[in-house]
Amino acid sequence: MPVDTARLTIGSTIAMSGAHLDPLVDAYGVDWLLTKLDGWDDGYAAPDSGVTNRVSDHGGHVSDVFAVPRIVHVEGRLKAPSWDAATLAWERLMAAVPLSDQTTMTVAHGVAAVLPTKQAAVRQHEKPVISERVGGLLSYSLSLIAPDPRRYSTVLQTASTGLPFTTGGLSLPIALPISIGATVNSGRLSVVNDGNVASPPLLSITGPCPAPTITHLGSGRRLVVADAIDAGRVLTIDTVDQVALLDGTVLRTVTGSWWHLEPGVNQIAFTAPAFDAGALLTISFRSAWK
Repeated sequence: MPVDTARLTIGSTIAMSGAHLDPLVDAYGVDWLLTKLDGWDDGYAAPDSGVTNRVSDHGGHVSDVFAVPRIVHVEGRLKAPSWDAATLAWERLMAAVPLSDQTTMTVAHGVAAVLPTKQAAVRQHEKPVISERVGGLLSYSLSLIAPDPRRYSTVLQTASTGLPFTTGGLSLPIALPISIGATVNSGRLSVVNDGNVASPPLLSITGPCPAPTITHLGSGRRLVVADAIDAGRVLTIDTVDQVALLDGTVLRTVTGSWWHLEPGVNQIAFTAPAFDAGALLTISFRSAWK
């Protein structure tokens, strides 16, 4: 991607910008210049084609293919007041890139209204390298890996609904020139993934709630919770790791078919075998891009 108009951050301490943007000078008086960013705007990489040759016939058999982690190469230069200041800046950069944990990398370029800022969780891939240094000038390269190759919006979206119900209204045996309405909650949510690839949501169900079902109406896939959720307790369903935890610690059984939010509009239904006014489904997600 062209980096002249790009701005990159790593964690909460490191920020660098392309040559066509205003210089980014940190609290230590260090100017960070981004000179190269490879692998960020590239599409998914796959381990293989997912196609095996047929026996005694032309063509092949197709199977599902899943992307491998994203590798991102970053190059840049920093300008510090002195050799020592450049060394300290380099050490801060290395500290910002964890070896085992993950940190958030964000990239913004172009006009934000057209090209949204995106982020990914990354950690160190290969060792950071100083390629050249003279006085307070230092050129460096980083190799980062994003275990989840999707690039996500920096905007977290949330939406909530209770279980479906209808109350009120009136049926009369005669026709009258009046209208008496009813209060209706459909138990459905409409959410929009503005990206170009399916995004895994986080689902939270607050009790009391009889054993609920959450259905992605577009695909027909359903997640069925085996047990009821008591009042004041929260079941969190992580659709990335495909695990459900009660109050963040206790594993719970979820059956059915796992689903993600497809690009565009998604309709989600929240149902249960009985109604409880205290039940609440909250869905949290970020738009996602390849």
